[in-house]
Amino acid sequence: MYLGGARTFNVRISAEPSQTTECNLKQLASIDVKVDNKVLIPVSFGDRHTFLALSTAVSISIISKKAVDDMRLPLGPAPPEFSDDANITRVASVGSLSLGSLDVGKVEFLVKKGITLTGSPSMPEYIGWLGINGLVGVDFELDLANNKLNLFSSDHCAGRAVYWIR
Repeated sequence: MYLGGARTFNVRISAEPSQTTECNLKQLASIDVKVDNKVLIPVSFGDRHTFLALSTAVSISIISKKAVDDMRLPLGPAPPEFSDDANITRVASVGSLSLGSLDVGKVEFLVKKGITLTGSPSMPEYIGWLGINGLVGVDFELDLANNKLNLFSSDHCAGRAVYWIR
């Protein structure tokens, strides 16, 4: 349509009929993290409170052999795909891992010996890396400006998985 020098385009996109069901983002936890050259998350293995470094680069969480020995975690054989790494020979199973106040349930960790877990002098000691398997079942937002790891329910409305917050 052409109207006196201005073009008007009417576009209507509708994949589904409009629904009145309200879809809200449900926050499960907001965790204060320590940020320096790593992001350290406070975690609990039962009654043991410690820190894990967040790593979105690994799919399976990793824990030091020393921490496994200290906590007397049950061990099983390492998956065959790690047979070439002499430092990963076992898997530790944690029956209940909590991130802040949220219990994420059972998580398996690759046990790695001979690793150095040091950060800067201003950071607390940590015992391993939390990989993506420790975040299964939740969506997360890493808010580095406010030193927060926010966890949300992954049960949200179809087609509305991304939320923008100002």
